[in-house]
Amino acid sequence: MLLLLPIGIAVIFMLPPKYLAEGRIAVESQVIPEQWVQSTVNTRAEERIRLIQQRVLTRNRLLEISDKYNLFPREMGLSEGERVNRMERGLNIEIVPLRSRPNQAPRPDDGVFFVVGYLDRSPEKAFQVTNEVMTLFLSEDVRTRTEGATTATEFFREETQRLASSIDKIEERIADYK
Repeated sequence: MLLLLPIGIAVIFMLPPKYLAEGRIAVESQVIPEQWVQSTVNTRAEERIRLIQQRVLTRNRLLEISDKYNLFPREMGLSEGERVNRMERGLNIEIVPLRSRPNQAPRPDDGVFFVVGYLDRSPEKAFQVTNEVMTLFLSEDVRTRTEGATTATEFFREETQRLASSIDKIEERIADYK
């Protein structure tokens, strides 16, 4: 024990430090009652986060982030696959349910928050990568919601035109009848 303790402490001090940067994003459930306004998002928050994760954390995107912040210098001689694997090992995305009622199990409509983290030997790079990934998540969510809202708006526009046309025809028939 007396021999292993100093060796263990020496090894700990010789290991390079690692820094973890984390960001948290809350995804709350719809506040306006569904009977007043139907949500344009029809999937649960966890499913949406996983879908966005698949869209955002593609191989090409991870390589772009790696190159942008020079995470793995060329001197290391890593292949693209090795760089992607190291990025994936360093990234951590965890989904945590929100609890609207303490000491009770969460309900699906309570919402969630998710934690995005990146582990690196440089605190600046850990922060930059975490910030970049969070920005990508938020941008993709905005893009998806905008597409959904645009589709809903177009539907309502077409429906309004159809109903206006129907009303005009009915008014013509009433005028002819009179």
